[in-house]
Amino acid sequence: MSELEILDQLPFGLMNVQGDAIVFMNYTLQSRLSGEFNSLRALTEIFPGAAQLSAPPKRQEQTWITIGDAVFYVHRVEQNAGALLILVPLRARFEKG
Repeated sequence: MSELEILDQLPFGLMNVQGDAIVFMNYTLQSRLSGEFNSLRALTEIFPGAAQLSAPPKRQEQTWITIGDAVFYVHRVEQNAGALLILVPLRARFEKG
């Protein structure tokens, strides 16, 4: 099993962003969003509750977003050229297709 296949099996969403560009989104998150998005701007046009993904949170501030009927806790890990976003669902389970 490849690394990407393992990431796609995780029960939470992973997204790697560089600026506005979405570089990677695991299958779990793609299936919840009903598709692929190549930018945070495109994502927030469809899901306005995800607008907070564009800005780094203030120190020690918890970030919560809504996408459709789901609520997510977002943990942001800053990297050299961008950030890794981990989206943990709090309501409305991910459904695997």
